[in-house]
Amino acid sequence: RHVGGLFRRKRTRRDRGWVKSGRASSKWDSFLNHQLDIDLFDAMGEEFKRLFADAPITKILTIEASGIGIACVVARHFGVPVVFAKKAQSINLDGEMFTTRIESFTHGRVYDVIVSKKFLNADDHVLLIDDFLANGCALNGLIELVGEAGATVEGIGIAIEKGFQPGGDDLRERGYRLESLAIVERMDPETGVDRVPMKAFVHENLFKLDGDIPVVRAIPYGIQHILAMFVANLAPILIVGAAAGLADDQLGMLVQSAMLIAGIGTLIQLFPLWRVGSGLPIVMGISFTFVTVLVGIAATYGYNVAIGAIIVGGIIEGVLGLFAKYWRRIISPIVAAVVVTSIGFSLLGVGASSFGGGSGAADFGSPQNLLLGTISLVSCLVFQVLAKGKTKQLSVLFGLVIGYACAVVAGAVDFSGFQSMELFALPQLMPFTPEFNLGAIVSVTLIFLVSATETIGDTSALTMVGLNREVKEKELSGSIACDGFVSSLSACFGCLPITSFSQNVGLVAMTKVVNRKAIATGAVIMILAAFLPVISVIFASLPEAVLGGCTIMMFGNIIVSGFQMIARAGFSQRNILIAALSLAVGIGFTQVSALFANFPELIQSVFAQNCVAVVFLVAVVANLVLPKDAGIEGATAMSERSTAEAAPSV
Repeated sequence: RHVGGLFRRKRTRRDRGWVKSGRASSKWDSFLNHQLDIDLFDAMGEEFKRLFADAPITKILTIEASGIGIACVVARHFGVPVVFAKKAQSINLDGEMFTTRIESFTHGRVYDVIVSKKFLNADDHVLLIDDFLANGCALNGLIELVGEAGATVEGIGIAIEKGFQPGGDDLRERGYRLESLAIVERMDPETGVDRVPMKAFVHENLFKLDGDIPVVRAIPYGIQHILAMFVANLAPILIVGAAAGLADDQLGMLVQSAMLIAGIGTLIQLFPLWRVGSGLPIVMGISFTFVTVLVGIAATYGYNVAIGAIIVGGIIEGVLGLFAKYWRRIISPIVAAVVVTSIGFSLLGVGASSFGGGSGAADFGSPQNLLLGTISLVSCLVFQVLAKGKTKQLSVLFGLVIGYACAVVAGAVDFSGFQSMELFALPQLMPFTPEFNLGAIVSVTLIFLVSATETIGDTSALTMVGLNREVKEKELSGSIACDGFVSSLSACFGCLPITSFSQNVGLVAMTKVVNRKAIATGAVIMILAAFLPVISVIFASLPEAVLGGCTIMMFGNIIVSGFQMIARAGFSQRNILIAALSLAVGIGFTQVSALFANFPELIQSVFAQNCVAVVFLVAVVANLVLPKDAGIEGATAMSERSTAEAAPSV
């Protein structure tokens, strides 16, 4: 059915072929969305009533502003209320709201759209009504709101559909009952004369998980995610490898493997294999969480023992992930918060050691090392202060570049690795023979549980900030399983455990880009980079002092992130007690390792110098044992005072 005589003459017939074919004027505002032809609206309402007569409609839902007029007339024919989604919070609205995010193709901006929970519930059968359908941005937002309410979309009624744009086809392919009273197949936007335009890139598809976007458009967003995590993905390898005494060529090989595993892990998260993977835009990379414990294991038992522990621990986490719904409730927000905080504190010593040139280095703490570390740190800080928007994500990379350049000038860079460098090389499978030590396995497995806690937090945060909804049980389970099983695969390439990257969740929160194809291009680029040894050789030649100058700030940010998580968990008396107890015991006791002298050797090897494991254990036990109304004296007053100080003045 083409738009035709009906909208030009503003007349209608009551039979199915009531829209005559012909050319359409683009002056819709004379009768549809500025000046309103009420007779025409009444005829459209009657037609929608006929088209959806078999549907048990209880609500008409539209979006402000131009859809409200048609929706009201349609509602009169159905004898049901109209609810319209608002593009701004109003003082007249109270109570809880359903919220989604819609990009206006017309106005080129993104709106937070809301509907009060009082007016939409799980018993409703909803008919969506709007004046125009082009790319489907508004309708997809309304569908999300109905989904949040648990209600049912019975159908979609559109006055005029622009058939040369993809919104209608997309909705029909997804199974929605869509009735458009007129469809414009071709139109010149200036004259209304028939013209077949090129199919344009729909920018709103970037904000959909499975939006259709050209690969060329997707690549920049994929590269953006790579840059946000590139340094953090490789730094753990350099730190642990240095503690294990690995040669530069071995470090270079592991850097290659780190890029390969990060790409593979990200692709599995995006496009799950069986129940492994979340189907969400989660970017994976080598985890800092394991650095402290693996530095100790590698220095004490050797790197081969660390690899064996990672293989076993990863399989355990993967299996636990498949059954996450049975145990994840014990990892409350406050438990996750104190664990992240303890990870930051545990890494400070590692960062300080790198800042001085690396533990055991002959020139440790030399003026040159301290100067290089300071230059890198200051460069990071200056870039962070002066950069705008998304470019702030590149502050660590900027610090490494400036620090490396200064190290080259100072003669502190070893270029021997470049002499035998190949242009192309395959990552090596099983470069280290795994060795299995029970104490190392228990230690690493405990940290895998900690990593699972972080993954729960990252996955939950991503669905909230990127998709405006709660995380699903299947997504959490798949995310944790990917965390574990891909970590075991990582060890088979001689690499460290992998996990979700919080900085990329932050990037999604900033850009709202959740398109899986866009993120996948970044993962593919990482995999391709794994076959180019030049990248690994450059990072292997990076002086530890330069790395330390940049990572010390990253570790500090982890502590601050932990504090923010504690604040979000809430300063209830019970949460304060769990945080105070677990951090005091975990960090305090491991500063005096002699306290563990009378414990069995296995307990000593797991806990004596591993504050993260102790904090995790104490926090979980306290969370399970303490009654819900547990408190400490003075906590209430402190909480009330903090709340009062944080409250805005009126």
